[in-house]
Amino acid sequence: MKRFMICVGLCLVMFGGAVIAWHHNPLRLMRHNPPPPIPNTIPHGWYLAGSNPLDYNIHVDTLESYQGKSSVYIQHVISPYGRDKKTFHNGVSDFGTLMQNFSATPYRGQRVRMSAYVKAERVLNYAGLWMRVDGESQTLRIDNMWNRPIEGTFEWQKFEVTLDVPEESAQIAFGFLLTGAGKVWVDCFQFESVGTDVATTGNTIENVGFKPSVGSNLPERPVNLNFEE
Repeated sequence: MKRFMICVGLCLVMFGGAVIAWHHNPLRLMRHNPPPPIPNTIPHGWYLAGSNPLDYNIHVDTLESYQGKSSVYIQHVISPYGRDKKTFHNGVSDFGTLMQNFSATPYRGQRVRMSAYVKAERVLNYAGLWMRVDGESQTLRIDNMWNRPIEGTFEWQKFEVTLDVPEESAQIAFGFLLTGAGKVWVDCFQFESVGTDVATTGNTIENVGFKPSVGSNLPERPVNLNFEE
């Protein structure tokens, strides 16, 4: 149930995000003399969001990739602003996400599968790919892998999210998220239309009180899916 609440969080994350309150069972990390943060290197076409994005570091990694020259990682960091930072075994403190959004027009009336390759290191709570389909006035579909979370440590594996894109869809938002401690690399995002023989993985979201912010100049397609631009 706690992981499902990130669905609502992702409905609120658009052009700035929102703060989400959670119940937690904290284990304190170091408070004094935290290591200096690595400056974020946000890849072209993407942006950092979440309930508390300043607690996450984003970096294009040219030494680690599934295929090609680079990947990108998101990592929970100790806050440089002197706050007590916590990590949780059985709850969610906050989340950070790297994301982008684009016009749903090319995919209207289709079933769309988004996939990417993921490598994880000591993810204590959960991480996941996510995709959200928005209409002009409400979120229509969403999946953030809350029911099949990425956890622990492993080498590159492929993960998928599949959603229907209704005819009234206006935009598609997507990305990958991390909640709490850990580090996750992602590479080689791909979008493809699939048949109805491929099962969907997400849900219809109703009555969450969220009105999506749909831009007037959305890109027609997602960009920089391999983090090499």
